[in-house]
Formats: sequence, C-alpha cells, structure tokens
Amino acid sequence: MLPHPLPAPPEPPHKPVPLDIDTNGGLDALRVVLQDALAFSLILLEVPVGPARQEILARLQAWSGKDGIPPLHFVHLLVAQPPLQAMQALNLARPRTEGVVLTGLEQYEVGGQISPSLGQLNLARDILPTLVPGPLLLVADGAFLEAIARTLPDFYSWREFSLAIRAAEITPPGVQVEQIRLPAPEEASGELERTQQLVDKALERYPKHHREVILLRLRLAEQLLNVFRSEDAHQLLVQLEAPLLKLQEPATTARFRWLSGLAMFRRSEHEVARQQYEAALPLYRRVGDVLGEANCIR
Repeated sequence: MLPHPLPAPPEPPHKPVPLDIDTNGGLDALRVVLQDALAFSLILLEVPVGPARQEILARLQAWSGKDGIPPLHFVHLLVAQPPLQAMQALNLARPRTEGVVLTGLEQYEVGGQISPSLGQLNLARDILPTLVPGPLLLVADGAFLEAIARTLPDFYSWREFSLAIRAAEITPPGVQVEQIRLPAPEEASGELERTQQLVDKALERYPKHHREVILLRLRLAEQLLNVFRSEDAHQLLVQLEAPLLKLQEPATTARFRWLSGLAMFRRSEHEVARQQYEAALPLYRRVGDVLGEANCIR
C-alpha cells in the first residue's frame, strides 16, 4: 500500500500580507478559475518561498469547499517523494470534484533541470485526470516553472491558467494607484449572455462581416475573456482579424490588438502578447485614448 502523504508542515504564525494580485485583478481571476474547475485542470502559481506563499496558501485554505470552489487537498512533498505517488495516495473519491495543491516542488529542480521522479508527470499526464478530479495547483518559484516549461513541454502545455504572485509593495504617501476591477462572476456571466443574444439578433439582420456584427462579436470576445474562457475568446479573435482590419478604424483596431494580447497572455504566449500590445500602443496614442495607452504600457 502506498504511504499516505503527510500534510504540509505548519507554517510559523504570520500577519496577513497584502499581495499584488489584490489590486491587479489576479485574485478575482484565480477565484473564477477555481469556481469554473468542474474537472481536471492544471493551474500554475508562481510564488517565491516566504510571506507571499504563506499568504496565498492561507487564502486557498479559506476558500476550499466554499462559494463554488471545490474542496482542496494540500500536499507538501517530502524529500524525494514523487508527486505522482502522493496524488495516488490521496485516493480522491469520484464523482465529487476535488482539487490538489502541491508545494515542495523546488527540490526537483537543479541547475535548470528536472529530476526523473518529477519527469514521470510528462509521461503520465494522461492519467492525471483519473487521480485529480478537479484543479491541480502547482505552487512553486519561477525557476521551477521555467524548468518544467523547458524540460516537460507536454505536461506544461496542459496548463489552463497561470499566475505570478508577489507581496505587494507599499505605496508611498500621495501616490495614486489605479485598481483594475474585474466584473463579479455573476455579472460577467450575465453580460456574456446578453452580448451573445445581441450577436444572434444582429446576424438575423446583417451578414457576418457587417460592421455592427463585427463590433458586437469583438465585444463578445471581451466578455469571454472576463469569464476566463480564454481559448474561446482567442478562436473568436482569430476569426475577426481579417474583417475587422478591413474596417480601418484605429480605435477598433487598437481594442482588437489589446484583447488579442490579453488572450495570448492568458495562454502564456507572452512574446506574442507583447507584440499585440506594442501594435495597439501607437493606435491608442493616435486616437488619444490615455487609459488604453496606459494598459498597453502596463
């Protein structure tokens, strides 16, 4: 019989720590992704060891099994304990959706290489949904995640969401920080449904490449991103690119480039995302959209 994995060792008491995701929309994004995780999904959280990691683990523990988020099992891997073995030992019951939060992963990365015991995940990725019937969260530092991206490309490609988390910097007195607000899940879902209805009605009156239909579908792509259906948004934006660019409207093109960049960022294709932001920036400047310009720079 496989040994049951020990729970994560108790962390020393600490005061709540403000995180950068509290003000940049990341916290809401993570909550929505967990609420939508009705089956296996791979989530990567890049968090350095220290107060920020203690804080996000405490928040995940507080969320576990509440407000539509599935129960989460926290496993801190012991020295040389294979992750696959740890997940098998949990013996999670089905059909209930339950997730796993893995920490202690840094031990498997040495000099940018991944040890064979972790490399099993690349070969066994097809059986992971049978072991974890919900979200699998890997909480690790940047060096580890870079190593699996490079050495376990098949496993890494399964990721559905990734997020970098840091302790928030203290803002000097008098400095104003713009907080980015994501719609509440129910608000975003309602707006998505309304926009889809508008698209359907427009298609009853106009051809697919009519300006009104194009603009409504661009708005629909934005609503899809708001509910973190990033792949659906990406596919829609690909369909819209040629007809939208034919409109030759700088403001609309800038918005399209920005949304395309956001979709690519969510897919962790950061270089392509950067190219889209850079393409949107001069267009926002041309039409005098200061907020759009600031978003591109950020």
